[in-house]
Amino acid sequence: MSACDGFTRSEALRHGVASAGRGLPSIEPGMPTPAGTGLTRRSMLLRSAGLGLSVYGASKLGLGALQEGVAQAAQSEEHAAAECIASWVTDFTADLAKVTVPLLVIHGDSDGTVPLEVSGQRSHEAVSGSELHEVEQGPHGINVSHADEFNRVLLAFLAK
Repeated sequence: MSACDGFTRSEALRHGVASAGRGLPSIEPGMPTPAGTGLTRRSMLLRSAGLGLSVYGASKLGLGALQEGVAQAAQSEEHAAAECIASWVTDFTADLAKVTVPLLVIHGDSDGTVPLEVSGQRSHEAVSGSELHEVEQGPHGINVSHADEFNRVLLAFLAK
């Protein structure tokens, strides 16, 4: 049973954003909106939370992880957040040739957002001597959905 069971999608969104926003500065009328979006900071967070539910799925993500993600997003500076999102379509493949340290690639085999075949597998193949660990049934966000396995594999790699 998931932490989101018993909640509709909209209830989970409202609850996640309300809980995550506790203790943060209030959003006042007239505060700047994320550049060029016409959105208030609160509506930006709501849309981000909705994206989280659609990408991860409420049953895999859990309400606590949703709240944590929204709280983290609420702390970001708008320009940095926008630049981060803009970088999602940048091709960094050429940078892989510059990697000279041991590399561990951990990727879910069920990532519908950034599929293993077009990201993790290619990164592993591009860096000589790298290691690839595929997380079975791992969606986007395996550090949350498969935290125990992710941490175990990472710690074993770092201990080498």
